[in-house]
Amino acid sequence: MRPDPGERPRRVNSLPLDLPIVPASAAMTVLKTWEDFEKAAERLYLQDPMRARYNIKYDHGAGTLHMKMTDDAVCLQYKSDAAQDVKKMERFVNNLMRHMASKEQH
Repeated sequence: MRPDPGERPRRVNSLPLDLPIVPASAAMTVLKTWEDFEKAAERLYLQDPMRARYNIKYDHGAGTLHMKMTDDAVCLQYKSDAAQDVKKMERFVNNLMRHMASKEQH
């Protein structure tokens, strides 16, 4: 039985059922140094800019900043409690935005 076109999709745990499912084989790599993460994340973005995305999260309880970059096949993560890494992350995001705004093909 097909749902009515005007009907909203059902939700389970507040997520739409029609979302794509990330494969269980997605490699989640936690990199130890910022330099390694930055190089790997930029390479990941340049491979397929339309699929790559990033997320920054601050955990107040632990006092850590988490940055994650993924393209659904590879997931790179970096975690830091150093305040100086905030500036590094900001520079990295600005670099990504420059790539996104440029007209040349990557």
